[in-house]
Amino acid sequence: TPQLLTTIAHTQHLGIFNCLDITIKRWRSARKMCRITRPGSALSSKVMDCCRGGAAYASTCSSYTVISAMSVTGISFIFSDFMTQVALINTDIYQKANFAYDSINTRFDTTAWTWLTDYILAAIMITCSLKSMKTNLGIEQNLSRLLFCYFISVTAGGIAHQNFTTIEDMNTAEFRILWTICVGTVTLAGAFIGSMGSNIVQSCLPKKAGADLIFVSEWFWYLYGIFLTAMYINGYLSLNR
Repeated sequence: TPQLLTTIAHTQHLGIFNCLDITIKRWRSARKMCRITRPGSALSSKVMDCCRGGAAYASTCSSYTVISAMSVTGISFIFSDFMTQVALINTDIYQKANFAYDSINTRFDTTAWTWLTDYILAAIMITCSLKSMKTNLGIEQNLSRLLFCYFISVTAGGIAHQNFTTIEDMNTAEFRILWTICVGTVTLAGAFIGSMGSNIVQSCLPKKAGADLIFVSEWFWYLYGIFLTAMYINGYLSLNR
């Protein structure tokens, strides 16, 4: 059902946010230890033991983060592949709409389960976004931008699902603007997800066997997000389901 699919998607997002939260806390602990262990400083054995313990704990957190991230990514991939296969078999599931909706092919959820969930998520997203933007760490800045995009998206989505309940409503300019904001901020958010990957590769992962890790500039991801959003604005990703 649409409610079940929405719940799965929301669970995946919360799992990703939890992984990022653990990772950010680990980085903060590592930065504090770096401030203590200045080159040439004379540290007592007790402080050194504390640092070693902190490093071991950070390593454990890293393992849990990697396992959690891989699990969430794996489930997301399997679910996406499953939906793709279903769509290929049942060609009537996704049909190009180009913002023109009809009563035969259009299914739009107007239940309180959907728009109340959107408003709850909006409150969570803006709270986390404001909390994340308080630091100068690159990944936290990109996380803040990502969550702010989601805040705008679910707010616009909640308004649309609650107030535009008929096919006639959905074929108005007001709905097109609102739904473009809802989906367009999600396509734009892909830029910040990719940028966080670039932040991790650039700053946190070591070099292995003398070979550099593949690094993609953040500008590439920003252009990718803008391109995908422009595609949606022009109706290329507008579908009936």
